[in-house]
Amino acid sequence: MAARLANRVCIVTGASSGIGRAIALALAREGAAYVLCADLRPNHPSASVDITATHDLIAQEYGESRAGFRKVDVTVEEEVKGMVAEVVQRAGRLDVIVNNAGVGPPWTPLHEMPDEVWSGTFNVNTRATFLCSKHAIRQFLQQESPNEYKKRGCIINLASAAGLREVKLSSAYCASKAAVISLTKATALEYGSARIQCNAICPGTVLTPMTAPMLSNEPAMNFFKAAVPWGEGGVDRGPEEIAHAAVWLASEEAGWVTGVALPVDGGYSVHA
Repeated sequence: MAARLANRVCIVTGASSGIGRAIALALAREGAAYVLCADLRPNHPSASVDITATHDLIAQEYGESRAGFRKVDVTVEEEVKGMVAEVVQRAGRLDVIVNNAGVGPPWTPLHEMPDEVWSGTFNVNTRATFLCSKHAIRQFLQQESPNEYKKRGCIINLASAAGLREVKLSSAYCASKAAVISLTKATALEYGSARIQCNAICPGTVLTPMTAPMLSNEPAMNFFKAAVPWGEGGVDRGPEEIAHAAVWLASEEAGWVTGVALPVDGGYSVHA
């Protein structure tokens, strides 16, 4: 079976752990020519020192030329601009950007939420998605694609099922992810005529370093178990579930798909 992402040049933000790591590994496994793993550090701070960094693991499995790491604060525009420039300088183009970097603030009632928590959540989850999309689009507009759909570029934004179905005590997170969904649709509409594809993935609860503290809370775990029609197994799915969706959206199989917010949540977002 031919690799679905052969010759693609990709960026994944927040690639050092969790969903971002799973997506970066999946892109490489499906034949991506180069994956730039962008994050604040090569390893998640909670990771054991013996866990191989994402870009190193790709290099070990598929060759040193297939991946690299760049330290990037996605809330700083000059750093985002430099991230895109590095990929283009190295590989000559950019085909796929996965805007995955995000934060999940503590569960807090709205009336007790400090302004810095609200603004900080939007800064990372929403504004950074805008910045990364902005500079990716600038590159996409300068290039053509040899593939059969003549697609100039592909943007995949990581939103959340919480952006589709609200969760108590998570107003900042829900609102920031709903904004990502709206940004995704607006981007798809604005740049469809330029053959730039933009979709969002809306993960449910999957086990990652970011969600582990929440899922160690028994009331929270019971809530999600009850809310997932797929059953109790729905809350212990790994980030690979999300990576499968990302590979599909980046591939030619989804060449006619744009402006979609795709739930990957075991039915959580449609549960009454």
